[in-house]
Amino acid sequence: SDRPPRRSEGEWSDRPPRRSEGEWSDRPPRKRDGEGLTPSRPAHDFWDRSAKEDHVPVRDSGDRPPRKWDGEGRSSERPYMLRREKEEVNPNEGLPVLRRRLVVFGGSFDPVHKAHIELARRILDQDYGDEVMFIPAKQSPLKVPGQGATAQARLEMLNLAIEDALAEKPKFTLVKKPPRWAPEGTPDEVTEHDYLFSCSDLELQRPGENSYTYDTLCTIQKAFPEKRIIFLMGTDKLEEIPRWYRYAELIQQFDFLIYRRPGYVASPFFLLAKQFGDVIGAKINNALLPDDLEKFPQMDLSSTEVRNALANGEDVSQSLSPSVLQYIKDHQLYQPGQEAGSE
Repeated sequence: SDRPPRRSEGEWSDRPPRRSEGEWSDRPPRKRDGEGLTPSRPAHDFWDRSAKEDHVPVRDSGDRPPRKWDGEGRSSERPYMLRREKEEVNPNEGLPVLRRRLVVFGGSFDPVHKAHIELARRILDQDYGDEVMFIPAKQSPLKVPGQGATAQARLEMLNLAIEDALAEKPKFTLVKKPPRWAPEGTPDEVTEHDYLFSCSDLELQRPGENSYTYDTLCTIQKAFPEKRIIFLMGTDKLEEIPRWYRYAELIQQFDFLIYRRPGYVASPFFLLAKQFGDVIGAKINNALLPDDLEKFPQMDLSSTEVRNALANGEDVSQSLSPSVLQYIKDHQLYQPGQEAGSE
């Protein structure tokens, strides 16, 4: 092409060839002192601290003389300020207080049998509550009245069963594993507790024929505002929940424990959510006690079976506590010819 041959260095245009150091413009070359530093501007701290100390003057603090120190390391020019002691702060201040858990065990208890007492023991053994309160029902609005024991007789038998249970096994041992953040090798926390069983005639003293769980729990909560109320029920009652009085408020306001009774399979979560809604369905699903035979064995025993066995003259000494069995014999309860009713 017509392009001229490539020129040598500095000959690309009319620009003069590149000048040596300090000849880029009319500025004279930078002068350096003996240490290789320019005295006209301070050196940068990030690559030479000694240069900054040598060339940057120390800022004058004014007329104030430097602080003097005595032998104890305190200033002699002004009085020593006493250090204010920090106020002790409770690390648990503001945190929610753990309330004692009162488990309400309701039912007809017609009559009370060993499976009732054993379930109450398991609730405390597995740390699902701190005490259990038995409340015999006056008459459920969903049951047909039968010719069973009177309310007063059921209450007295329940008190006798509690006395036998506490005399047989008054204490239990609770073993807690150390938390995950505890040092390795931390032993388990082993504590001994008393079985706390009680019985209330709240529903028996209430006027009217029927008793509602919602009213009962609200009354107990008012009587014990410092406690957390938990209602214990069985899986056989799950189908009846939609017919309960104010059942939605009952489930929202109180906690539940649901025992897996033999022969009654709890519905999965998606069916509970479809029937009760997501919130109530999740609470019911979480209230189910673990399906662990060691913690909660399947006790296939009901009051109806005990009444039928007594009406047929069968031996029920393995199902009832000694005091309850003697009370039934003394008062001639559940004799042949009486209707067993249903539970």
